[in-house]
Amino acid sequence: MFFAQITLPKPNSIFNVEEVVFLRNIAKCCDISNEIVMYLDGPYFEHTLCSISNILNQIYSVFFEENRYIEVFICFCNEEHPLLRISSIRTILTQHSSFDLSEINQRRKARGLSNVSLKTISELIEHDSAPNFLENEAQIMNSLSLAPCDDAIIKSLKKDKKTKSEQSEYPYRMFSYVAVGGTFDRLHPGHFLLLTISAFVARDHLHIGLSGPALLQKKQNASLLQPYSMRRERIIRFVYQIAPSLHVEVSQLFDPVGPVGGEIEGIECLVVSEETKDAIQIVEQKRREKEEIRKKRQLDLDKRMSWVKKMLEKEKLEKREGDADDSFDMISSWLNEESEYKPLLQMKYIIVPLCQASSSLSSSSTPSSHAVEKLSSSALRLLDSS
Repeated sequence: MFFAQITLPKPNSIFNVEEVVFLRNIAKCCDISNEIVMYLDGPYFEHTLCSISNILNQIYSVFFEENRYIEVFICFCNEEHPLLRISSIRTILTQHSSFDLSEINQRRKARGLSNVSLKTISELIEHDSAPNFLENEAQIMNSLSLAPCDDAIIKSLKKDKKTKSEQSEYPYRMFSYVAVGGTFDRLHPGHFLLLTISAFVARDHLHIGLSGPALLQKKQNASLLQPYSMRRERIIRFVYQIAPSLHVEVSQLFDPVGPVGGEIEGIECLVVSEETKDAIQIVEQKRREKEEIRKKRQLDLDKRMSWVKKMLEKEKLEKREGDADDSFDMISSWLNEESEYKPLLQMKYIIVPLCQASSSLSSSSTPSSHAVEKLSSSALRLLDSS
């Protein structure tokens, strides 16, 4: 597994042509069977969530164009540095060969991790197999601000891992409980982006609904799909590599809606793609139906509770004075707690564009779900369910 550290572009912008050359070159360094961890360094607080989404979109798109078989794990500075926690990293890609690895390997050894080696991007690139290179590529590579100087990697390593309370204050981790769903067969950049954004906005829990065999029976070429267990293992591994502090749950989907329809009450946000955004309407309908059922059950429960309370009051009055009866107070307290109605949380939705870099993004924080179709399809959007 390779490691490369890059610096975010200017706020609310994406990588320019020269910077894309650098990303392409990193992709060309990776063999078909390789994986790469990309550590994004820079002023996160100056970017909007939409801007971050577009940058991720661009990175995944560039890598897919150059090497569609590589898995790209994009890590953020709100987690512990990947060089200090991912044992499978073997090689660091840098601009210069004079990079001192002693401190990095010393810190990895202290954590029981193997040593890493160093490779410069220029020595790994096979120019003969890269037909679309710019003529002044070497000059561009040496002048890029995208690639941090080598001591920037050391500097980023010295940042202590943030505590849980500090992570909770991270501006993009807006929701305690986030959900995302899909088939996730043979992970591709669209899946990477969807899972990365889901992990990026989740503060504590990420629930992943994974289509089960029963749901995929009528899917075209269903027999060619990867087994459920393999797909489950791969998405858990992917999320753990980029956001190890998250508690990840995976449930098998037997219908298109799954637990976000109201089975799990604490989910605050559902992340969907442009291709699956129509599911928002179905999810909202299921949640409304679930809410009606809950209200009817609560009404029936309230009637039963009222009758039980009257019986208990009558029994207490009939008891002789001086008889201890703590059970009445305990039962009455329990009944009051059970009869308290707790409506489902109002869920928000994030719509993520897949595999297409866009230079302009728009967001809306309060449109109703029925207005989704009228919004621009090129932007990551945050929608209210109201």
